Amino acid sequence: MTLLLVSACGGSSDSEPEPVPEPAPCTPSFDPGILIRVTDSASGNPISCGAHAVVTAGTYSEVVDNPPSPGCSDATGLTAAFERPDTYVVTISKAGYLDFVINDVVVAAGVCHVKTVTVEARLSSK
Repeated sequence: MTLLLVSACGGSSDSEPEPVPEPAPCTPSFDPGILIRVTDSASGNPISCGAHAVVTAGTYSEVVDNPPSPGCSDATGLTAAFERPDTYVVTISKAGYLDFVINDVVVAAGVCHVKTVTVEARLSSK
């Protein structure tokens, strides 16, 4: 008589669980919740020099400007709500243009930092 023994212990390397990857370490950066790109609605050209933004959520309010000075770049985005998840109202104004308002801008928390939301503010001439 032949006795066959089968072991349920151990097993081949094919049946071992895959190792769980280590999460990426968080960086020390300080990220904006909102990036505002200011453009002229007619031409599509960037016009952020001289733009003024007010970002609010409940009792929180922040003012961001790109002052019109020598060396100012119209392509510079306005940044606000650094590492601050919430739901915002964003108002952008600039001389010679109608105000641009957008409600319910939701900035979500990520694993390490907020998830930056880009707002395209297309300003119309007065």
